[in-house]
Amino acid sequence: MNILFRYLFKTAARFQLGMFAGFSLLLVGQQVIGLLENLPNIKINQLALIVLYILPDAINDIAPIALILAVLLTGNQLYSQSEIYILRTTGLNPFRISLPMLTLGLLTGIIMTINASYLKPFSALKLSELVFNVTNANFTEYLIPGEFRTLDKLGLTLTAERNDNGILKNVFLRNNENGQTITGESAKIINNSLYNYSLVIQNGSSIQVTPTNVMLTDFSSYNIKLINQVFTPRDNIEFYDSAKLAHKDGNYPKTELQWRLSRFMFCLCLCAIALLFIPKNPRAGTSLSIFSGIVMFFLYNQVANSAYRLGTKGILDAGYLFWWLYPSLYVGVLILFLITRWIIRAR
Repeated sequence: MNILFRYLFKTAARFQLGMFAGFSLLLVGQQVIGLLENLPNIKINQLALIVLYILPDAINDIAPIALILAVLLTGNQLYSQSEIYILRTTGLNPFRISLPMLTLGLLTGIIMTINASYLKPFSALKLSELVFNVTNANFTEYLIPGEFRTLDKLGLTLTAERNDNGILKNVFLRNNENGQTITGESAKIINNSLYNYSLVIQNGSSIQVTPTNVMLTDFSSYNIKLINQVFTPRDNIEFYDSAKLAHKDGNYPKTELQWRLSRFMFCLCLCAIALLFIPKNPRAGTSLSIFSGIVMFFLYNQVANSAYRLGTKGILDAGYLFWWLYPSLYVGVLILFLITRWIIRAR
């Protein structure tokens, strides 16, 4: 590993880490704020764990755009400081100059593959369990025996007694939106998986008053959706690591598995595309690099997400979907790039 390789690799890596840190603060901060609105009494240690469990998901969202911006900014620095001209006068070919950025793209992709295959499913499961426990504790502690408490976000007014096991007794609940009144002997919060929480009321009755009728219904069990959480996975598949997902049948599991395993190719091809669009004008500055990187990543990612949706629906073959998609995108962009450059030179 020569001096030039280390210099270019470290420069790109510094840009990537800086971009990753900045975007992570924005993304994680936004989710934490939403979480605090839903769970205002959360403890500091629980909040720290939730932030830790959010990070694997943030890596998959932020690492690619941080990579493409790092490549563009590194190339822009080479041109703005005339380093690229010095390197070319020494006889170095473009591939040797691009190799450190491609290596960074490959390493980023490998980290993303491991993260998507194992760390993200594990953290999603732990996050689900933790948020459920916090929700359950906050909800039961919020109630004061004999007092009516209004849950504004749910549109409910509730009073109940509680015991040490979190079981609510002598429950009275009113839906402020439709006027429905529900009473029950006991109630408990349950986790329906996927961050879906319900208040299950046992052995009670429901009264629904309309302008023309009064409906009285007795029940042994009645479920009420309790809260819409900040984190909402699409399916239980989100909780499976890739080893378990490999034994699942169906288009959705197969597409999800191939999407995870092909993360390294996603990053490598994205990095190669970014190398084509490094601003050659030293006067362009960093703003053009950042803008073009965001647009490029958005378009590239939209195509990948569209292919993902088509794969889950069985329209595209999930088995090899992403293995040919990413190289095809690079070849297509390369052809357009060469045609555009030929037209410009012809003028």
